[in-house]
Amino acid sequence: MTTSVSVPCPKVFVPTAEELEKVIISIGNKYGWQYFEPIEEILGAFPLSHTWDKINFDVPELEWEKRIQCMVEEFKLFPAIKIAEAISKLGPIDLVITDPIFGVQVDILRLINDPAYKGSLATEFATKFDEFKALLPQISLENWDGTDGIDNPALLATQMFKEMIDEVKKMITQNIYYGFLKLIELFEEAWELFDFDLPLTIIIEILTFDIDGFLLELKKAAKDAGKDFKEMLLEAKLPLIEITIGDLLNLENEDKLIDFPNFDVQKIIDRIKAYMRDFPQKLLEDWMKTVLDFLEEIKFSIPIPIPFDLCMFLEEVGFPKEISVSNLVLEGT
Repeated sequence: MTTSVSVPCPKVFVPTAEELEKVIISIGNKYGWQYFEPIEEILGAFPLSHTWDKINFDVPELEWEKRIQCMVEEFKLFPAIKIAEAISKLGPIDLVITDPIFGVQVDILRLINDPAYKGSLATEFATKFDEFKALLPQISLENWDGTDGIDNPALLATQMFKEMIDEVKKMITQNIYYGFLKLIELFEEAWELFDFDLPLTIIIEILTFDIDGFLLELKKAAKDAGKDFKEMLLEAKLPLIEITIGDLLNLENEDKLIDFPNFDVQKIIDRIKAYMRDFPQKLLEDWMKTVLDFLEEIKFSIPIPIPFDLCMFLEEVGFPKEISVSNLVLEGT
C-alpha cells in the first residue's frame, strides 16, 4: 500500500522544528532512511548551515534532526540576503562579509545562487580544522572536544561551519539596519515627506549582545549550584527579549531511538543563538512594513513576501509538502 505523510507548515515567525522533525524521524526509524535520499539530492546546498561527516559519524536520525533544525533556523537567512541585495542597488551595503570568528570571507549572493560555493567553504574548514577549532566559541567547543565527556571531531567540524553561517546571518541583519539608515540619508528629502520613526536601536543591542558569554556564565552557575545545565538552559530567560527557550523548544519525541544528551544541549544553545539573531530581523521587517510609503517613494522594491514564512522557504528550496511511504501499512488494513 502507498500513502503519503503531510509535512507541517506552521505560519508563525519562529516556527518550531519539532513537528517537522517528528515526521522525518518517525518515517526514517519506522520505514527506512532511504526515503530521504531523493530529498537530500533536491535540497543540494540547503540548508546552508548544515554539513555532515557521514564517514566518521553516520547516524541518520541525528543527521536529519540537525538538518531540519538548521533549515528552520536558517529560513530567515534567505529573505535577509534578498533584502541586502535590493538595498545594494540603491546605496552602499556589503555583500561580501568576513566572518568574525574564523576570518572567512563569504560572498552572500553566491551562498544562495551557486550550489558549489558551499562546498568550497566546507573544504576551507576541513583543511583548516585545527586552526579553526581553537577559534570556536568555548560554549560549543566544550560540548564536543571532550570537556563535557564527548570528544567528537566530526560533530565539532559540523558545529564550526554552522557557527560561521550563523555569524554571517547576524552580520547581514546588521548591514541591513545600517543600509536603511544610509538610504534615509541618501533620500533625506523623500524621508522628510513622512513622519516615520527610525529603526529601533534595540535591533543592534540584541545583535551585539555577548550571548556566548551569557551562556558560559549560565553553565558555570549550573555547575556551582549542582544543577543540570540542560534544564537551566530551558528555564533561562533570553537577555533583552524576556522569553524562555523552554517556550520555544520541545525536546520530547517518542519516535526517537537515540538518547544523546550533548546533542540536546547543543540544540538548545543553537536555538537560543538563532532567536537572538532572528528577532532583530523580525523587528526590521515590521519597520519595513510601516515605512512602505517611503520605500515606494525611493523605488525600493521588497523582493520577497514579508513576513517570509517557513512554508515559503520549503517551497523555494524544493522540500516536498508530502512524502510518499510505499511500505507503510495503515492500522486496521
